[in-house]
Amino acid sequence: MGGAQASPEEAFVEQQRNKWAPENRPCDHPFQCDFRDALGLPKHMKFTRGDVIRYERQAARWWHSDKGAAPEAFASFKAAANVLMSSVFRKKYIDEVEAESQVVVELGEEIHWRRFNIRFMKMVDISKRGRPCVPKENSQPSEHQQEDPSLCHVFLDGTGSMTGGHIQKAKTVLRDLFPRFVMTPTAVHLVGTRSGQDRSRLLYPHSQDLEGKEQELMQSWTTEAIGTYLWEYIYDQTKDYAELNHEVIIITDGNDDGSNPPFKGLMGFQEIMRRMSGKQIRISLLLIGTSFPPNQVSVYRDLCMATGGMFHQNRDGDQNALVVQDFTAPLLLTEAERDALAADQRHSYQAMLSTGQATPFDWYLPLACGTSHRPASGTTSAPSTRSTGREQLPVATRVNHMSSQVTVMEFD
Repeated sequence: MGGAQASPEEAFVEQQRNKWAPENRPCDHPFQCDFRDALGLPKHMKFTRGDVIRYERQAARWWHSDKGAAPEAFASFKAAANVLMSSVFRKKYIDEVEAESQVVVELGEEIHWRRFNIRFMKMVDISKRGRPCVPKENSQPSEHQQEDPSLCHVFLDGTGSMTGGHIQKAKTVLRDLFPRFVMTPTAVHLVGTRSGQDRSRLLYPHSQDLEGKEQELMQSWTTEAIGTYLWEYIYDQTKDYAELNHEVIIITDGNDDGSNPPFKGLMGFQEIMRRMSGKQIRISLLLIGTSFPPNQVSVYRDLCMATGGMFHQNRDGDQNALVVQDFTAPLLLTEAERDALAADQRHSYQAMLSTGQATPFDWYLPLACGTSHRPASGTTSAPSTRSTGREQLPVATRVNHMSSQVTVMEFD
């Protein structure tokens, strides 16, 4: 019991690493618990159809008969997943669960999940019979329906300056983020020079399943390059996905010195954003070390905020808990919560622009009038703030409820 108690963010991140282990299966049959638990979906977060696709893919391992589940459990699991795929039935299910919870609390009882879920599935069946255009719950989604609607691109700095403590910190973050890369189609790149043996290159394409590849990825992250061909390389690797919803995650301690102008240097990302203006790209960047002056650090921070991404500078001597809070944990949230957090980030950037506290970018498209912060499902407090010296930046209050989620997953 010695040592400091883990923060909710740290507990949440650690939970993701072992989330899909057989012993963490929430119940013996998908109908014996909340459908969200059966898919591993966090009940205190919002989630999208894309989240359901990703979580279903991982939770399927819980419900195969060769994993100790009942023979009919997998078919019931697929039926539960199909319910949550539908935005209409998803909302209806959550509303019914909340109403049932209030009733049983008043009676001093607990929800009889099997009876509740069977009754709900009968209601779904009756509703679908009245709407013949909707497929039955036991039908298989089409190939198009099964597509993951988002992509992730990860760029790892492989230059010599990353050796020693920098690469150790960076690999800790990569290890903690790995569950995200297993769930979302992810391309991983090692950033080096423009050409030669240590050139920037693709390590894993989107099409490759990263399950079980964590140690191999760690070993592939070498730090022998003598230059950084970054922003032009990122553009070349992401331009073909401009019409898709995709996120760029960069872990680096340096600057671009290998690209051609206008991609070269600190502001090289400007050309990427100009060419992809209006596209669905979100940039998150972890800057390791203290080699950058504050005015350059703020430029990277503003880039991430303007695109709805996360930024953190892990200074020499900083504790890993700060990285987890400001960078790792937010990137492990559900897609719905990341989208809401992205809106918060862009609102904050826009507010800082109006007071001269942020770097203006000519490619930035202002938010439409009338948009506002949207608190996550299950939260009531406004976004908290944490000082960064020059201004107050929002921190994901969605993460504040992670400790309750961990408890749910451990004791259901």
